[in-house]
Amino acid sequence: TMEQISDTHERRVAMRPQSNKSRQSETKRAKRSSPPAPRFIKPMKATAVTELPKGDEWIYEVKWDGYRALGLKHGQNARLLSLKDKDLTSDFPGVTEAVRSIRTDTATIDGEIVAIDSKGCPSFQALQNRASIGKEWQVVYYAFDLLNFEGEDWTKKPLRERKEKLREILEESDVRYNANLSGSPEAILRTIKSAGLEGIVAKKRDSLYRAGTRVTTW
Repeated sequence: TMEQISDTHERRVAMRPQSNKSRQSETKRAKRSSPPAPRFIKPMKATAVTELPKGDEWIYEVKWDGYRALGLKHGQNARLLSLKDKDLTSDFPGVTEAVRSIRTDTATIDGEIVAIDSKGCPSFQALQNRASIGKEWQVVYYAFDLLNFEGEDWTKKPLRERKEKLREILEESDVRYNANLSGSPEAILRTIKSAGLEGIVAKKRDSLYRAGTRVTTW
């Protein structure tokens, strides 16, 4: 049959020894197809306001009280970098492992390293004293943006697209997705205050990621 002929042909081809030139060509193709390792990107900063902006063009997220950090993954390698490009990888091995579990080969994500108790409430003091905190505390990583995906710069894409892809690649990983909050700004603010959280970040749905800049779209 055609299947048997095809199978025989494939086995014969596989048995042919590869020349050095052929192996070198395959190696070069593999190198070209593999995205480069991601590099540090200066995080974008929000502008502090006394009143939340309103309108359908805005989304709202929890502002966590922790350490802002970039998570970089490339193959099986993972790193954490601070706002000022300081390597935090060895300081937070659990978070580093969480970044390694992301479902992609190469990515740069922006987020916050946070210490939370059994109820999910954060404590900056607990994060600072993480070496001596009890078992009721966890140090986790909440991701809220995607800056690089498989070697492609995503900072020029609108926030809604970046967050959609971010949520997708974080599924089944140990990195937590910082989801959009639902409800009116007033209701969200009441919920945040009653939960004892630090605050809220409002972001324009179509905002681009302007690295190293303090913006009014956040």
